[in-house]
Amino acid sequence: MTPTDLQSILSRDEDSKHQFKSNVTNEHSLATEMVAFANAAGGVIIIGANDDGTISGLTRSDISRLNNLVSNSASNHVRPPINPTTENIQLSEGIVMVVHIPEGFSKPYSDKNGVIWVKNGADKRKATGREEVQRMYQSAGLLHGDEVPVPNMTMDDLDMQVFSRFYEKEYEQPLEDSDLPMEQLLKNLNLAKAGTLNMAGALLFGKNIAHKLPVFVVKCVSYPNTEVDIGHYLDSQDISGSLKNVFDDSMGFLLRHIKRVQRDQNVNSLGMPEIPKVVLEELLTNALIHRDFFISAPIRIFVFTDRIEIISPGHLPNHLSIENIKNGNSNIRNPIFASFATKILPYRGLGNGIRRALKAYPSLEFIDDRDGCLFKVIIHFGAQSEDLGAQSEDLGAQSEDLGAQSEDLGAQSEDLEAQSNPEKAQSEDLGAQSDLLLRALTSTPLSSHDLALKIKKESKSGAFKRALKDYLNDGLIEYTLPEKPSSRLQKYRLTKKGASRLEQ
Repeated sequence: MTPTDLQSILSRDEDSKHQFKSNVTNEHSLATEMVAFANAAGGVIIIGANDDGTISGLTRSDISRLNNLVSNSASNHVRPPINPTTENIQLSEGIVMVVHIPEGFSKPYSDKNGVIWVKNGADKRKATGREEVQRMYQSAGLLHGDEVPVPNMTMDDLDMQVFSRFYEKEYEQPLEDSDLPMEQLLKNLNLAKAGTLNMAGALLFGKNIAHKLPVFVVKCVSYPNTEVDIGHYLDSQDISGSLKNVFDDSMGFLLRHIKRVQRDQNVNSLGMPEIPKVVLEELLTNALIHRDFFISAPIRIFVFTDRIEIISPGHLPNHLSIENIKNGNSNIRNPIFASFATKILPYRGLGNGIRRALKAYPSLEFIDDRDGCLFKVIIHFGAQSEDLGAQSEDLGAQSEDLGAQSEDLGAQSEDLEAQSNPEKAQSEDLGAQSDLLLRALTSTPLSSHDLALKIKKESKSGAFKRALKDYLNDGLIEYTLPEKPSSRLQKYRLTKKGASRLEQ
């Protein structure tokens, strides 16, 4: 850290990663600060600086004493011990010691009395909540939420019909042919212990979830506008039950409340979802599998007029970031649950769900809210026009290009014919004077086919194609998808220059 960096930090005041101390004399007091940083994302303690950011300064004898104090605090007053590093920075007002405490890999850390300290903004506090401590064990890989027993759920709460179907499909034999008692079988599958279902067993194959685990449901609401409105909504549904039922009902809610578009289908078709189904499947599966079971909160799905929000309890685990997951990295928070869920839900490979969703529909926004302890995916409607998620368009691109080449050849032959018969070519002219083509585009963009129908011309005629080409070159009209000139979704719209011409 340079003196300039140090001065910049001091000018911004204390925060959750920077603590100022004019001096330190108590090993235990220093240890509590170290514990809080180690249990969070790490940080630095700046010794020789006042609370207001001014420099109090240290002497060389202070530095020698503080080095011993830091070492003793980290090794004798922190459980398990940590390894901070120090650096001494000379300023005009005196020496400042910067103590760097890295984020711990063996959370939770405590002081010598067993008290767990955590950061609370710029301050620290004792961790008293059970869920908070459990999440620290979870982040260290010492405990997983899906293996925690659910005290009020026994084998009587198992949906035997659902479990039997799964067992027969997975192990290719009827459940009744198993040689093991049900209690032992569930234990071997890591779904129960001593007849009590764990969280994985309960949520995968349980019944009465709404009563036994009321917060572990999916709450879906559709709103008539772009904001949460506690007084008005279009539809609301609380979804619970075994995992497959929750997934199917949640998908049903989403598909009911998004638009269907025609795309390249005929007018008698039911239309295709505005958001590709694979995108909804991937994001919903991700929310169900990777939610934090140590947070007593439901998964929430909000459908607005301009977006869908899928909100999962728990931020991304450990050091995982949004950029990581976009590149296919993953960190399995619930290994038991995931091992079963990927056999029950649409599953196409661990770590690839987000990448697949982005490829099919790039207009996705991810929010990793570590303070609010939640992860949110926002699916925006209408962004990037019809080009979003058009996997079928990619599949048809080659045939489309061949068709375009064929049409170009036809246009060339018509051009040759026009050269040999100029009187016929002149008769086929659309009439630049009347600008029929421009007037046809004043209200809405049109495809070449619809445009030809509107002005009562043959869309494949050479005269019509020449007119389109001339107007494009003159800047009077433009493509709606300029990056894909031959796309079957291509339309033409009037430019400002074209509108000005019509006004003259």
